[in-house]
Amino acid sequence: MVSFTQARPYLAGLCAALLWAGNFVVGKYARIDLPPVTLALFRWLMAFLLLTPFVLPGLVNKLAPIWRAKGTVVVLAFSGITLTNTLVYVGLGMTSANHAVLINAAMPACVVLVAFLANGARMAPAGLFGILLSGGGVLAMVLAGHGEMGGLAAGDAWVLLAVGCWAVYTVWQQRLPADVDRYAVLWVVMGCGCLPLLPFAIHEWLNQPVTLSVRAVLSVSYLAIGPSLLAMLAYDHTIRRLGAARAGMFLNLIPVFGTVLSMALLGESVGLPQAMALVAIALGLVVANVPEGRVLRWFGVRAGV
Repeated sequence: MVSFTQARPYLAGLCAALLWAGNFVVGKYARIDLPPVTLALFRWLMAFLLLTPFVLPGLVNKLAPIWRAKGTVVVLAFSGITLTNTLVYVGLGMTSANHAVLINAAMPACVVLVAFLANGARMAPAGLFGILLSGGGVLAMVLAGHGEMGGLAAGDAWVLLAVGCWAVYTVWQQRLPADVDRYAVLWVVMGCGCLPLLPFAIHEWLNQPVTLSVRAVLSVSYLAIGPSLLAMLAYDHTIRRLGAARAGMFLNLIPVFGTVLSMALLGESVGLPQAMALVAIALGLVVANVPEGRVLRWFGVRAGV
C-alpha cells in the first residue's frame, strides 16, 4: 500500500501538469487583449505580490542562503520567469493552443538531454524505455496535429525555444541548496525574472493596443495563482523528491490535460490517432516512475543475478 507521503510528489507532479495545461488555453484566450510580454509581466508580477506576505516575515534570514546561490537564482529567473512563458505567449499569437501544447510534449526528453549535458545524469533502462514510449506518443500527436493544421505554424519555433528554457529551469532547480526557503527563493526568482520584462512591456504599451478587460483580468488572475504559484511550488516538490529527469516526465501529461481542456472549453475534437498517442504517453510516464525490477518482471525478466 502506497502511503500519502509517498504519493505526494506524484500528486504534485499531476497537479502541476494540469495547471500548466490550462496555461496554454487561458494564455491563448488572454492574447486577445494583451500582447505577449505584457501578459507575462502581469502574470508574474501578480504572483510576486500574492506571495510577498508569506515571505516577508524573517526575510533577512531567508535571503542569506539564497545569496550564496545567486548564480543559480539568476539562471532560474531568466530561464523560467523571463523567457519561458513569454516565448509561449509570443508563439500563441501565431499558432493554436492545441498545437502549442503538442509541441510542449517534447519537454521531458529535453529535460533528460539538458540533465545529461549539464550534470552527466543518466537514467535507468526502464526510465529510458518510458521516455521512448512517451516520445512515440508525442511524435504521433504532433504528426496528427500537423495533418489537421497543414504543417508547422509560424509560432512553433517560439514554443520550442520555450521548451528548452524550461528544461534548463528544471535541471538548475536541483542546484539550489537544501537549506533555502522554497517560498522565499521562488519570490526572489519571480522578482528578478520580472525586471528584464519591464522595458519590453513598456515598448509594447507604446506601440500595441492593451485592453484591461474583464477577460484579461480573470485570465491573468488564473495564470498568477495556478500556473505561477501553485504549479511552481508543486513542481519544485516533485523535483526535490524524484529528481529532475523523473519530474520532467510529468510534463508529458500537459498535452493529455491540454487536449481534454481543449475539448471541454474550446469544443475541439480528438481523433483515434491522438487518443492512442495519449495512452502511450501515460504508459510511458508509469513505466519511467516505477521500480526497474518491477518493469522487468512485467516482461518476464528477473532482475539481478
